[in-house]
Amino acid sequence: MIFRKQQGIALVQVLLISTVLMLLVVQLSSKANNAVEIATELKHKAGAETKIQSAMAHIQFALLTQSRVDFDIQALDRSLGFFGEPQRVEADLTVEIQDMAGLLSTSFIGIGWDKYLNGNANQLNTIRKWQGMDDYGVASAQMRNARIPYIEEVLLLPGLEGTDLTYLTNLPTGFFNVGTAPDGLLSKVFGELTAQRIAELRESREFSRDTVNQIDGLQEASVFPPGTMARVKITSDRHDRKDSHVSRGRYFQLQPGNDIPIIEIGLTTK
Repeated sequence: MIFRKQQGIALVQVLLISTVLMLLVVQLSSKANNAVEIATELKHKAGAETKIQSAMAHIQFALLTQSRVDFDIQALDRSLGFFGEPQRVEADLTVEIQDMAGLLSTSFIGIGWDKYLNGNANQLNTIRKWQGMDDYGVASAQMRNARIPYIEEVLLLPGLEGTDLTYLTNLPTGFFNVGTAPDGLLSKVFGELTAQRIAELRESREFSRDTVNQIDGLQEASVFPPGTMARVKITSDRHDRKDSHVSRGRYFQLQPGNDIPIIEIGLTTK
């Protein structure tokens, strides 16, 4: 009888030990799977970072060496426009290049601003006076005599609360470039039909000062080559996981003739 009881106790102990060991194995297996997933994700991100850095270097080289009078550059075996449209250059790589002169600059209150603010002269004057600038961007004896340091400051100015900042920049572009303005900004400033016509000209590579002057309402709009400042954003995404992507953005300024011909002037994730 005693022997049978001991056998029963031993069996229970073996079962308990087996259960504990099984739980340990399951836990270790789960941790191993998590470690593999983390390592795989880090591998993908490292590969994405490498791709992005390589693409960024190609674009910098193209900005420095290729003619931009046609409002695009040849980089990564593709023709890339300067008006901020996402362009797929590889299966998992998207590039956006925005000429900053194609946006409305707070330090250059010229063509486009009036319609963007729905003709609100008080709002335009507020932006001018806050920076102490006259109509030509020259410092005057008013206010602080300094341009807006970051574009979000516009929202703090009286009467400008809630302003759409999508197509605004605080960088001193010196002019507004119709040729490199995003389609959305062109629609706001010139209307849908004109924006569509400009988009067609850019798509067909027939965009020039002469073709723009033939569009009603644009006879007074000057057409310039892209400015010396550009925003470049590159995104790497995985098709097998929609929520997995790596994005990097940089602001560059070209300095033709200088010892350092291109410099990075800022970061962006937008």
